[in-house]
Amino acid sequence: MKKLCILLALSALFLFSSCSGNAPEKLPGPVGNDESEKSDEYIRNSEKAAEIMKKITESGNEFPIGSDMFNSQNAFVIGNRLYIFLLDRGLFEVNPTTGKFEPICRDPLCQHKSEEGCPMTEFYRAVVTDGENVFALHMDYISKIDPVEGKLIPMCRWKHSPNAMCGVIACDGGYVYFAACASDTTNEIYRMPVEGGEPEQLSHLNEHIVNFTVSNGYILWTNSVWTLKCAPVDFSEVTVLAEKMTTMTSGNGLFFCNCVDEDPRVSRIYEVDVSAQKMKVVAENVGYTRAFLCDGKLYYHKDNFQETKQLFCYHADTGETTSTTLGPDIIRFKTGKFSFDSDTVIFHDDVDDLRVYGVCGDYLLVFMYDAPIDPEYAYELSRYFFLKKDGTEMAEIFFEDFRGNA
Repeated sequence: MKKLCILLALSALFLFSSCSGNAPEKLPGPVGNDESEKSDEYIRNSEKAAEIMKKITESGNEFPIGSDMFNSQNAFVIGNRLYIFLLDRGLFEVNPTTGKFEPICRDPLCQHKSEEGCPMTEFYRAVVTDGENVFALHMDYISKIDPVEGKLIPMCRWKHSPNAMCGVIACDGGYVYFAACASDTTNEIYRMPVEGGEPEQLSHLNEHIVNFTVSNGYILWTNSVWTLKCAPVDFSEVTVLAEKMTTMTSGNGLFFCNCVDEDPRVSRIYEVDVSAQKMKVVAENVGYTRAFLCDGKLYYHKDNFQETKQLFCYHADTGETTSTTLGPDIIRFKTGKFSFDSDTVIFHDDVDDLRVYGVCGDYLLVFMYDAPIDPEYAYELSRYFFLKKDGTEMAEIFFEDFRGNA
């Protein structure tokens, strides 16, 4: 139990790192006033990312909305543009020509290309969309984001309490759902129409809801003692399902949750039938954040990924699990240009943690934390890649620098 408490405390720290009210330091993008300052590897990779982005935009494949185990919908397409929620930077757009990240701010007078940043690239705790509307969760309010126009509109605010926070929002059936603080130690589920309006309180549980997810009129949640419960969204009948459940996700009526035992290495993902109130194990030895649900498929990797380099996919319609082994040539992207004191940061030449972030046609959008080899940069950086589903092709998505250079 001690190990479980430590693990959950670390996850809470990750979710609520902005509780102090101080925005995390924004990591700037690549530097260099001309292409001669960029490495050959950087240039080749950028060209490859642009080539893959072109394939995606020209293929006509839809970009189905998926969500991670914190119910955040991290990648989506609106107006034929691909938007990605970056964990340490906010919401960005991928330029379909260059294959690089760009700010979504459209204000010509904004200082988003300086180290001061801008409100459109501030830290959000979660982002969700219904395919037309985009919502971001902040510490104590929800905003509606217009990524095409580059606008952020606050929608609903509530009293902040650090002991009753929930880092989750959800969209379902024309509503956006959120948990607002009801007291210093409890919160309740509310919803409001996606076009705006008065918030409607749904639950009267008098507990601290830590995680939740909503789909097809049902809600699944865990409280502060990690008890898993489900109910219709009107909370007319609450059912206790299990204990020791942590993260979760849902989509199109499918629900999945993660169970972590006292030994963090013994972790399982369950598929939950909320109407029949039944659960079944679909994956074991899976880290609690390393799964992604999209279009009826659950993508994940196991704790031994560093040795096997295997990505798995559980197909909910058939119950089948398939796997892909990453090729040896696609996991050695070591060089990235960041505006630190030196132009080039060298990373480890192997990948030990790769998480699916989005799905589009033949490609996955994947994310990983990576620690530079140079001890001067002691913290991890988030890096994003296009990965072909058969494991044979991979290209990193870089950032435009602050000077606006490609």
